[in-house]
Amino acid sequence: MASVFDLKIPYAELLGLRRLTEAPGNCTVSMDVRPELMNSWGVAHGGAVMSLLDMTLGMSAKSLDDTAIAATTVELKVNFLATVTGEVVAEGHARRAGRSLVFAEGEIRNGSGEVLAKATGTVQTILGRKRRFDSNAIRSDSSYHQRNGVEREAINMEIQGSAADLMKKAML
Repeated sequence: MASVFDLKIPYAELLGLRRLTEAPGNCTVSMDVRPELMNSWGVAHGGAVMSLLDMTLGMSAKSLDDTAIAATTVELKVNFLATVTGEVVAEGHARRAGRSLVFAEGEIRNGSGEVLAKATGTVQTILGRKRRFDSNAIRSDSSYHQRNGVEREAINMEIQGSAADLMKKAML
Protein backbone atom coordinates (compact mmCIF):
# COMPACT_ATOMS: atom_id res chain seq x y z
CA MET A 1 0.00 0.00 0.00
CA ALA A 2 1.36 3.45 -0.90
CA SER A 3 1.72 5.88 1.95
CA VAL A 4 -0.89 8.55 2.52
CA PHE A 5 1.99 11.02 2.87
CA ASP A 6 4.85 12.03 0.62
CA LEU A 7 7.11 10.07 2.98
CA LYS A 8 6.93 6.39 3.78
CA ILE A 9 5.34 6.18 7.24
CA PRO A 10 4.79 2.53 8.17
CA TYR A 11 2.47 3.42 11.08
CA ALA A 12 0.14 5.36 8.76
CA GLU A 13 0.12 2.34 6.46
CA LEU A 14 -0.65 0.04 9.40
CA LEU A 15 -3.63 2.22 10.31
CA GLY A 16 -4.78 2.12 6.68
CA LEU A 17 -4.95 5.91 6.34
CA ARG A 18 -6.01 7.27 2.95
CA ARG A 19 -5.61 10.90 1.91
CA LEU A 20 -8.83 12.14 0.33
CA THR A 21 -8.06 15.83 -0.23
CA GLU A 22 -5.25 18.26 0.43
CA ALA A 23 -5.05 22.00 -0.12
CA PRO A 24 -2.81 24.55 1.59
CA GLY A 25 -3.68 24.39 5.28
CA ASN A 26 -6.43 21.78 4.90
CA CYS A 27 -6.69 18.05 4.38
CA THR A 28 -9.04 15.12 4.81
CA VAL A 29 -7.94 11.58 5.61
CA SER A 30 -10.08 8.46 5.96
CA MET A 31 -9.63 5.35 8.07
CA ASP A 32 -11.62 2.13 8.26
CA VAL A 33 -11.78 0.89 11.86
CA ARG A 34 -10.69 -2.73 11.35
CA PRO A 35 -10.77 -5.32 14.17
CA GLU A 36 -7.03 -4.92 14.86
CA LEU A 37 -7.61 -1.20 15.63
CA MET A 38 -10.38 -1.91 18.16
CA ASN A 39 -10.32 -2.10 21.93
CA SER A 40 -12.01 -4.80 24.02
CA TRP A 41 -15.40 -3.06 23.58
CA GLY A 42 -15.32 -3.45 19.80
CA VAL A 43 -14.77 0.25 18.98
CA ALA A 44 -11.68 2.15 17.82
CA HIS A 45 -8.91 2.26 20.39
CA GLY A 46 -8.27 5.81 21.61
CA GLY A 47 -4.68 5.57 20.36
CA ALA A 48 -5.86 4.89 16.81
CA VAL A 49 -8.28 7.84 17.01
CA MET A 50 -5.54 10.15 18.34
CA SER A 51 -3.11 8.92 15.69
CA LEU A 52 -5.57 9.69 12.90
CA LEU A 53 -6.07 13.21 14.23
CA ASP A 54 -2.35 13.71 14.90
CA MET A 55 -1.36 12.80 11.35
CA THR A 56 -4.21 14.79 9.82
CA LEU A 57 -3.23 17.93 11.76
CA GLY A 58 0.41 17.37 10.83
CA MET A 59 -0.46 17.03 7.16
CA SER A 60 -2.55 20.22 7.21
CA ALA A 61 0.33 22.12 8.84
CA LYS A 62 2.95 20.72 6.45
CA SER A 63 0.79 21.60 3.43
CA LEU A 64 1.26 25.32 4.14
CA ASP A 65 4.88 25.33 2.98
CA ASP A 66 6.20 23.56 -0.12
CA THR A 67 9.67 23.44 1.44
CA ALA A 68 8.46 21.52 4.51
CA ILE A 69 9.85 17.98 4.53
CA ALA A 70 8.18 16.82 7.74
CA ALA A 71 5.98 17.85 10.64
CA THR A 72 6.26 16.83 14.27
CA THR A 73 3.67 17.28 16.99
CA VAL A 74 4.58 19.60 19.85
CA GLU A 75 1.24 19.36 21.67
CA LEU A 76 -2.05 17.56 21.02
CA LYS A 77 -5.38 17.60 22.87
CA VAL A 78 -8.22 15.30 21.86
CA ASN A 79 -11.83 15.25 23.03
CA PHE A 80 -13.59 11.92 22.49
CA LEU A 81 -17.26 12.72 21.90
CA ALA A 82 -18.64 9.36 20.72
CA THR A 83 -17.42 5.87 19.90
CA VAL A 84 -15.58 5.54 16.61
CA THR A 85 -16.51 2.60 14.37
CA GLY A 86 -16.60 1.81 10.66
CA GLU A 87 -15.33 4.16 7.98
CA VAL A 88 -14.51 7.62 9.35
CA VAL A 89 -13.09 10.82 7.89
CA ALA A 90 -10.78 13.25 9.67
CA GLU A 91 -10.51 16.89 8.59
CA GLY A 92 -7.51 19.00 9.53
CA HIS A 93 -7.23 22.78 9.33
CA ALA A 94 -4.13 24.88 9.98
CA ARG A 95 -5.51 27.95 11.75
CA ARG A 96 -2.44 30.05 12.54
CA ALA A 97 1.17 29.73 11.45
CA GLY A 98 4.36 31.28 12.73
CA ARG A 99 7.87 30.71 11.38
CA SER A 100 7.92 27.03 12.30
CA LEU A 101 4.96 26.40 14.64
CA VAL A 102 1.42 25.91 13.38
CA PHE A 103 -1.77 25.79 15.44
CA ALA A 104 -4.21 23.33 13.90
CA GLU A 105 -7.68 21.94 14.59
CA GLY A 106 -9.35 18.78 13.42
CA GLU A 107 -12.31 16.51 13.84
CA ILE A 108 -13.42 13.01 12.96
CA ARG A 109 -16.88 12.38 11.50
CA ASN A 110 -18.76 9.21 10.66
CA GLY A 111 -20.71 8.62 7.43
CA SER A 112 -23.75 10.41 8.91
CA GLY A 113 -21.71 13.56 9.57
CA GLU A 114 -21.75 13.13 13.36
CA VAL A 115 -18.63 14.56 15.06
CA LEU A 116 -16.97 11.74 16.99
CA ALA A 117 -13.75 13.43 18.18
CA LYS A 118 -12.16 16.88 18.06
CA ALA A 119 -8.52 17.88 18.39
CA THR A 120 -6.37 20.96 18.71
CA GLY A 121 -2.62 20.88 18.44
CA THR A 122 0.63 22.64 17.80
CA VAL A 123 2.78 21.23 15.02
CA GLN A 124 6.36 22.12 14.15
CA THR A 125 7.18 22.01 10.46
CA ILE A 126 10.66 20.98 9.45
CA LEU A 127 11.88 22.81 6.39
CA GLY A 128 14.07 21.20 3.71
CA ARG A 129 17.70 22.02 3.37
CA LYS A 130 20.51 20.86 1.15
CA ARG A 131 22.09 17.67 2.57
CA ARG A 132 24.76 15.22 1.48
CA PHE A 133 24.00 11.56 0.79
CA ASP A 134 26.06 9.23 -1.41
CA SER A 135 27.86 12.27 -2.87
CA ASN A 136 24.58 13.60 -4.33
CA ALA A 137 22.95 16.85 -3.23
CA ILE A 138 19.54 16.03 -1.78
CA ARG A 139 16.69 18.50 -1.83
CA SER A 140 13.11 18.10 -0.64
CA ASP A 141 11.32 18.34 -4.01
CA SER A 142 10.61 14.98 -5.63
CA SER A 143 11.17 16.19 -9.20
CA TYR A 144 14.80 16.92 -8.33
CA HIS A 145 15.22 13.38 -6.98
CA GLN A 146 13.64 11.84 -10.07
CA ARG A 147 15.76 13.95 -12.44
CA ASN A 148 18.94 12.94 -10.63
CA GLY A 149 18.10 9.25 -10.17
CA VAL A 150 18.20 9.29 -6.37
CA GLU A 151 16.26 6.38 -4.85
CA ARG A 152 13.14 7.51 -2.94
CA GLU A 153 13.87 5.03 -0.14
CA ALA A 154 17.27 6.63 0.44
CA ILE A 155 15.61 10.04 0.61
CA ASN A 156 13.07 8.76 3.15
CA MET A 157 15.87 7.34 5.30
CA GLU A 158 17.77 10.64 5.17
CA ILE A 159 14.72 12.76 6.02
CA GLN A 160 13.63 10.42 8.81
CA GLY A 161 17.18 10.52 10.17
CA SER A 162 17.00 14.34 10.20
CA ALA A 163 13.73 14.24 12.14
CA ALA A 164 15.19 11.73 14.61
CA ASP A 165 18.26 13.96 15.12
CA LEU A 166 15.97 16.93 15.76
CA MET A 167 13.98 14.96 18.35
CA LYS A 168 17.17 13.83 20.12
CA LYS A 169 18.38 17.45 20.35
CA ALA A 170 15.00 18.56 21.69
CA MET A 171 15.23 15.97 24.47
CA LEU A 172 18.64 17.25 25.71
